[in-house]
Amino acid sequence: MLTITKTSPTAADAPDHEAADLLRRRLEGSMDDVDELIARTARPVQTWRASWVLPNDDSSVPRARHLVRAQLAEWGFREQSDTTELLATELVTNALRHAWGEPVLTLLAEDGTLRCEVEDDNPDLPRIIQPDEYDETGRGLYLVGMLSCRWGFDPRRTGKVVWFEVPVHQN
Repeated sequence: MLTITKTSPTAADAPDHEAADLLRRRLEGSMDDVDELIARTARPVQTWRASWVLPNDDSSVPRARHLVRAQLAEWGFREQSDTTELLATELVTNALRHAWGEPVLTLLAEDGTLRCEVEDDNPDLPRIIQPDEYDETGRGLYLVGMLSCRWGFDPRRTGKVVWFEVPVHQN
């Protein structure tokens, strides 16, 4: 299942007469600091969202990688594709190993930040473990923490969402 939406709700969508009134008051010198702040910060903010339900098997890992790469290319965020693909597959792998049901992969982009979420049906929250030197697993959340600008998790009634954020710029 694929869901993609693109929205642009902002204060800039206010009727043109409000913008004209702000400009007139600014030119007349009757604009106060609050009006000026509103006028400076009222700008369009685009929001993109794509979401996929992945199968509960190992084919979800390369599929997630492909979906992330294709979606970021479509949105014009190619420069963060490698990092986002790597971290998204870490979260999908964790959902497949430690949860049940079909994981849901979601990408949200808004105002220079890309958020990647993986939702699963296991209410147990993720924890960073201290792997031994020769352990082959247990480093995924370390990578997420090191390569993202923020990461975390949100408990849900029927599971949790594990997420990370990276900065993006359209190219």
